[in-house]
Amino acid sequence: VNLSLRMALTVILFFLSLSMAMKAPEISVIIPVYRVSALIARSIKSIISQTFKEFELILVDDCGGDDSIEIAEIILNESWLKDGYKVLRNKENKGVAASRGVGMEASSGSCIIHLDSDDYFEPNLLETLFNALKDTGSDLAVCGYFAEQQKRTVEQVSDITNNWIIENEEEKAGYIKEMLANRVPSALWNKMAKREIYKKGEVVFHPNLRDDLSVSPLLVVWSEKMVLVNKPLIHYVMYNSTSVSSTVGHLNLIASTLNYLETRLPEFVKQKCNKEILSYKVKTRRKLVLHKNTDNQKLKEVTALFPEINRELLSGMNPETKIHYRFLSRLIAGGDSCLLRAVRWVLRGVIS
Repeated sequence: VNLSLRMALTVILFFLSLSMAMKAPEISVIIPVYRVSALIARSIKSIISQTFKEFELILVDDCGGDDSIEIAEIILNESWLKDGYKVLRNKENKGVAASRGVGMEASSGSCIIHLDSDDYFEPNLLETLFNALKDTGSDLAVCGYFAEQQKRTVEQVSDITNNWIIENEEEKAGYIKEMLANRVPSALWNKMAKREIYKKGEVVFHPNLRDDLSVSPLLVVWSEKMVLVNKPLIHYVMYNSTSVSSTVGHLNLIASTLNYLETRLPEFVKQKCNKEILSYKVKTRRKLVLHKNTDNQKLKEVTALFPEINRELLSGMNPETKIHYRFLSRLIAGGDSCLLRAVRWVLRGVIS
């Protein structure tokens, strides 16, 4: 009898441990990795040091050609997380948005957070944001951040004074307005969202769009409730030399994203954010016109962007604050011309 009892207990314990091993993690942390060999160790160590342990880590190797992934794997294999991570390898460079999409497809957590591979978390980020979601019944949790500048100075940035719940259309539109005005980040690294919000809103990562600007506003729209946590919990590294934020390719992604948002944002958001959307379009088009890699052959194509804003610009609704940019934007609204090319040549010389 004792032998049978011991055998039964052994079987029960086996299946209990098996079910625990098969249980989906509470959180999926997704990191696209591309040419960050000097910074990846700090990022990975910040994941390992999390006080909350019920998560999986998914690294997506985006073919940077350096040893970033190898560095990450060495550190992970010597940690408690050695069996809690996976590496997905793109066959070719796909960019951040597509890589995040690859990570999403392979993830299984009930909550999702994305981290850039040059940034890093405070040790209690996962625990704080997960508990905020759970305690408030929210679908999206957003925290403050530390901005690390070129000279390695750190600025603490928290956009609120107290934890704040957002749950009606007016508040959601107001928060998206702040995003579009760049007063709060649209970045995904300070946002933990329930997986069901991605599904409910059909929020996906398009490789031809700027992934944070095309995703974060939709997460806000489709969340029944979101909580803003008054704690800086993520370090945003602003001195990474591999940044592509000022390239023509990146500006084109922004242009495509602004057009995409027009089709996806509900009317109550577009009405609230009309001025911010106009300003974003005007400044993106201006940056493309003045960019050193926009040649004369591309100029006609660039001036044809956002034709819907030309009437407003020509009628005096100009969001530019500097007088020379105001003049330039009116010229751009008129299309490619000899005068536009002459003014562009002068301004390029001044700002170069």
